[in-house]
Amino acid sequence: FKGVYRLTWYKNQMLFHSVAGVQQGLLDAGLSTMLLKGAALTMQYYRDYGLRPMGDVDVLVRTEQAPAAIALLTQLGWRPKWRPIESFVEPIFSVMHGHTFLDTAGHALDLHWHVLPECTYPGADLDFWEGAVPMGFLGVPTHALNPADQLLHVCTHGTTWSPISPIRWIADAMTILNAPQIEIDWDRLLAQARKHLLVVPLRAALCYLRRAFDAQIPPMFMHALQATRVSKLDQIEHTIRLTSPRRISRFPLLVLRYRRYARA
Repeated sequence: FKGVYRLTWYKNQMLFHSVAGVQQGLLDAGLSTMLLKGAALTMQYYRDYGLRPMGDVDVLVRTEQAPAAIALLTQLGWRPKWRPIESFVEPIFSVMHGHTFLDTAGHALDLHWHVLPECTYPGADLDFWEGAVPMGFLGVPTHALNPADQLLHVCTHGTTWSPISPIRWIADAMTILNAPQIEIDWDRLLAQARKHLLVVPLRAALCYLRRAFDAQIPPMFMHALQATRVSKLDQIEHTIRLTSPRRISRFPLLVLRYRRYARA
């Protein structure tokens, strides 16, 4: 375990320092940034470089600033992992939520222009930006999701199928819930889940955490979450989200696409 801890500490240090220059460049260009997922959790909740392994750093920019951010990444020597740079034209920003970029050393940066892959319509992230909290990243000022939005993001991301098991969401969520001097706005969490049509995955995640790990979640909040009415489509979407794309037919995929469109 000590060896795994030291290796994680080392890899995260190398990864963070490779991305710090990008963060500074985005700041100098007048672009707003927000750290998501592992990097933000490490800095704000784990507070230890060796406790949270990650394969990349997730950086969010405002949707309208995404083309400028991609241009800057290209100038700094970062290249998109799966698609040509010419494909990043306006329509893609309302279909995809982000893309992975690599530097010459193989370090990965996930550039996001939307927080949630389910919500890629114009204005979908305004409330996340408005509720963001300031933080520093190796001396570079940036932002992170507030605790309620962070918990929503962790739970919904963790309850989605991935070729690499997203089991880390359990540790992430419990670390947020148990973090000292951190207050979660439970009213905001419920409102955000309802607004973004994510009540079903949030309910499934928090019920599991209470059952398996005795997570301290206010009973009044759980009652309100359980009492929230959800549609049959909400339930179908959650079932599809838990399934490998290779194991479902074309129709369920069309349901997912329609649901993302309907959120707008």
